[in-house]
Amino acid sequence: MRRVETDEAASALADRLNGSERDRPVVVVTTASGESEPWIDVREIERQVGDLAEVYLMPTGPFTWSFSNKMPSMTQVFGGAGRVYPVGHEWATDLRASPLRFAYQAEEGPRATDQLIDDAMSMAAIAGLTTDQRKSRRRRLDGVVARIVANRALVKLSNARLGNVSPGLAVPGVDVERVLSEGQSVFGWFDEDNSWFDVREMVVPPDVALTSYAPGDVVLAEVGEVNETSTELFLHPLMPVQISRNEVSGNDRDDLRTLMSRGEVVAARIEAAGPNWRLSMADVDDDEEPAAAAALLRGGPPWLVPPTDGYVGELAEEPAPLVFVPDTRQPLDATVPAEALPPMTPTTPRPNPRLLDPNRRHLEPDPVQPAAAVRASLPGEVVRASQEVDALRRELDGFRHEVQLLRHERATFDARNQHLERQLADQRSRLRKAKRPAGDVNPVVFANAEQGFRYAVLTAWARRTPTAEQAALPLPEFGIGPHFVASLECIEGIAREKIADVVFEIVTNRAKDLASRELHQYRESEAGGAGAVHRSKDGATMWRASLQSKTASARRIHFWQGPRGDIELWHVGLHDERPPL
Repeated sequence: MRRVETDEAASALADRLNGSERDRPVVVVTTASGESEPWIDVREIERQVGDLAEVYLMPTGPFTWSFSNKMPSMTQVFGGAGRVYPVGHEWATDLRASPLRFAYQAEEGPRATDQLIDDAMSMAAIAGLTTDQRKSRRRRLDGVVARIVANRALVKLSNARLGNVSPGLAVPGVDVERVLSEGQSVFGWFDEDNSWFDVREMVVPPDVALTSYAPGDVVLAEVGEVNETSTELFLHPLMPVQISRNEVSGNDRDDLRTLMSRGEVVAARIEAAGPNWRLSMADVDDDEEPAAAAALLRGGPPWLVPPTDGYVGELAEEPAPLVFVPDTRQPLDATVPAEALPPMTPTTPRPNPRLLDPNRRHLEPDPVQPAAAVRASLPGEVVRASQEVDALRRELDGFRHEVQLLRHERATFDARNQHLERQLADQRSRLRKAKRPAGDVNPVVFANAEQGFRYAVLTAWARRTPTAEQAALPLPEFGIGPHFVASLECIEGIAREKIADVVFEIVTNRAKDLASRELHQYRESEAGGAGAVHRSKDGATMWRASLQSKTASARRIHFWQGPRGDIELWHVGLHDERPPL
């Protein structure tokens, strides 16, 4: 650990952070004003990550300005806070890359210490730093995740000890609760010295984690960098997919930054699977249930969950107000006789008000009084000193009260900010739905309804099958029964294009792999053990699939499938409506 206590050292630290010569993260811890030691345990940080990061302690003082003045706006650190600066310079423009960790008082020090350790470990892992120097003290062990708390997983190991898993020892940059779950079996390397448990060997590569995804699937993705005309969606933290504005909105003048923001979880349809992934958000219906997101570690939970649906109302509650308890020590009574006061020697320091008055700090201190004058003035000096102490105590109480008010205001601001972020995400989701491409202004109209529907299915095939694969994956032939077109004309509450999309999935055999289609054989009755409905003339079996889900009176489609797999569309109707037989 290095101490920064001069203007030259503070300037040199800023130059190092802004330069391009370092290959490790840098941890900077500061002290609160007036404190000689930080609330953050800088020695523990050094012990845990000193081999992976540079660690600096910079007491808050006049030289702090030398550091701050050379740093980009909003990237400084002082007043008892700490910050880890990753390798590179992304932190200079993206404040999320180097979060500020606060410790306003001693009780908050341990939490901020753990956060800085986790930040440093994650940044070191992202930078690809080796931990070979730790191998000599590591053991390979198995264990079970016992608990997840404060972005750490506690693992009960096979040697009866507890191991700690931070994000940097699992998937750097992803919260532990999105990677591990309680009760999950894990294996990895245990560090005997500090109880760290490294499970990075369990990470599933993207090409393996995403093998279950197929074209046509609706999946979850996390929004990455967003600009005016394009954005990136992450199917996996190591698998970004770039999509353009027309794959999100039907308006070529929309600014995508008004429709989504980094970190949001959205639903998108896979247009083409890997290695050249293509995604679209333009044709995802509200009732389509996304497939479960991939697990990032073997046996782990889905790393993404669907966003909460519904309007976010008013803020439920704000932080409870703080009660200030002033210093209740009694002031010294100025009427006490001088002989009753405790003795005071000439060397006893006394408060000097000019040190507290910024308008008088430039003045020279009082000249040293002759010893006889000092002795003669002792009683009055003590009384005046006590009065100065009382005044300073009241002033200190005021400062303490102000600090508590500022802390409460910050807590209130944070709560309101989180609430507004949820409201904003909800409104952006609604706006995206409203911006989806509308139907053709001049739609193609067929006099023959069956030809029109076949055209809609062909359009769905062309839209959802990559051009390079269309020759190898032509649209299969399918029949249309005598009742289908009539039922299609009568059905309400669902778009014709949506039905055509589902028919495309049925005839290409994709529907069987989509949980939202709920594909199953249609049975003779609702009674348990009832057999499937078969057609005597050709041995075809009737099947049923969902056109909608999680919707009142959800629509269903019925079709016959012959022994050779040929499809004949038969009927569309409501959930409880029986098809004609």
